[in-house]
Amino acid sequence: MLIVNFYSDKITLNLATIKKEVMEIVLQVVFALIFGVSAWLATRKFLAIRKNIFLGRKEDLTDQPGRRWKHMALFALGQKKCSKSLYLPFCTCLFM
Repeated sequence: MLIVNFYSDKITLNLATIKKEVMEIVLQVVFALIFGVSAWLATRKFLAIRKNIFLGRKEDLTDQPGRRWKHMALFALGQKKCSKSLYLPFCTCLFM
């Protein structure tokens, strides 16, 4: 920053102020670089996960609706591993 003294014909440089301004600029550049690199890495990881998700094939889910509903009911009630029949999960839910 230039300081002009109107009482003399000298222009003086305040080195402390110049160093402070330069450091502010350097910090902003470093922040921009770190932000850019992290955004690039996050985008790359996001696109890799998206690519892996879309590798799956479409599946026909209309072939066995009764079996699928039974499976999801057992899974939702937390009894999928306990039994293969619907009788035991509903009895345990009644006595809880």
